[in-house]
Amino acid sequence: MKRAVCIIATLVVLVASVSATDRFYADCKGQSPNAKYEAEAKSPANQNEGWKTPFQKDFTIRFRDTKSSQTLWTWKQGEKDASPIELIPTDDGYLVMSDAWDDYYVFDANGVKTKTLDVLRSLPESEMEKFTDTTTAGIHWRQYSQQGFLTDRKKYFYIRLYWGRTFILDVHDAKLETDAEVAKRVEQQVLRQTKDLIETFNGEYYSNCRFCQGRHLRPDLTEGVFVIKKHGLPEGKKILKEVLKRTDDNRNNDLKRYLDRVKTKRNP
Repeated sequence: MKRAVCIIATLVVLVASVSATDRFYADCKGQSPNAKYEAEAKSPANQNEGWKTPFQKDFTIRFRDTKSSQTLWTWKQGEKDASPIELIPTDDGYLVMSDAWDDYYVFDANGVKTKTLDVLRSLPESEMEKFTDTTTAGIHWRQYSQQGFLTDRKKYFYIRLYWGRTFILDVHDAKLETDAEVAKRVEQQVLRQTKDLIETFNGEYYSNCRFCQGRHLRPDLTEGVFVIKKHGLPEGKKILKEVLKRTDDNRNNDLKRYLDRVKTKRNP
């Protein structure tokens, strides 16, 4: 499954004088896989052209029915709320939102918000030390992650981190799903998608970036090679080898360093 959202990157600018990083939160938008629903978050701090102040706040989310153009509900960011950075509507009118504090929320069909996941508090300390990077912009854990929906009697949304750790949200019940069988089915879906990627690969390793206008390794390939290595897929060896040859594309210089941290699973 392709990522079901349009992700707007959080921009960062290093401020050398204070050895810190300003973070800039762009307006963002997401559409459900069936295109029936659309969510958009806008801040008045982003309306002026030119230089913008960092750490934009005062976002308003509008959740719309695309066929009728009716706004079904709105949510306004409060003083204690982090800024939204990603909006993922579901086919049945729910919304998953991630924010600048690495938290995930579910909005139900009436716009009622429930916190479902704090990523950094949920990661084991050993994995934090081994797999994440601490920078002046915060802790980096999203790199080369995959996410999507699984429908299996219930609607689930998953975030699979590059080393294989997966968080699964039960969308309708707005809670973290910890059932090992559900996690197994999510990994099976990710594995199946990776095998489909390998089978249908057309030989093109690069895609155009709509943010910087440059050409970089395709995100589906850079994410897929972690699954290829984790599961030791022989049919993906060539793609893995060729991707590693092309990491000097001004975006994926650290890919090999992250890939070296991933161990191939041993079949019983």
